[in-house]
Amino acid sequence: MKAPVGNALLLAGLLATGLAAWGLRLTSGLAVDTTPLASVPQEVDGWLGRDVPVEDQVAEMLRADFNVQRSYQHPHGSTIWVYVGYYGTRRGGRAEHTPPMCYRASGYRVAESQVLDLQDARGFRAQEMVVEDEGERRLVLYWFRSRERTGILGEFGQMIDRLRNRMTTGRADGALVRVSASVEDGNADAVRSQLVQFAAQFDRVLDRHWPEES
Repeated sequence: MKAPVGNALLLAGLLATGLAAWGLRLTSGLAVDTTPLASVPQEVDGWLGRDVPVEDQVAEMLRADFNVQRSYQHPHGSTIWVYVGYYGTRRGGRAEHTPPMCYRASGYRVAESQVLDLQDARGFRAQEMVVEDEGERRLVLYWFRSRERTGILGEFGQMIDRLRNRMTTGRADGALVRVSASVEDGNADAVRSQLVQFAAQFDRVLDRHWPEES
């Protein structure tokens, strides 16, 4: 008796999820204004930014509603690369490609991967990767976020966030945020410390520059 009941509950859950997703597609006609995201400051916690255009071919592949790509340089000479890909409610709030996919497609090997708790009070976490290609090493942090929540990891967490936001605010937009820096021999800990501090500050900036939808 338990197996049929369990199967029925699973089927009901899948059906409810499917209906909710279908409903989102039918009612997600919100127009997005990305002006706030375009005005993210060029100076963040002492780091000075410079816009780096996204290549047309890459933009077509990412299919984001808006891309922010910059290099932020510290007065001491360190550089952090930043990418934000924003997807409005019409696009389902979901990134087309994840950093592991993009790095592997560019010839990098994911040598290490772990989850970092950056700010427990906010529930802010990020996925960390060390990627390598012909002697070049990069430390990468990335996470997903919406207007209401940050530090989302994985497709399931994004789906739950979109459904909750759609029911409470009528929106289901989201973004992929990635920060990265080069790693030289022996300086991985220092690079990680810089990235973690910068990520926390930059994510708070995004709180204040989140796109509007109407």
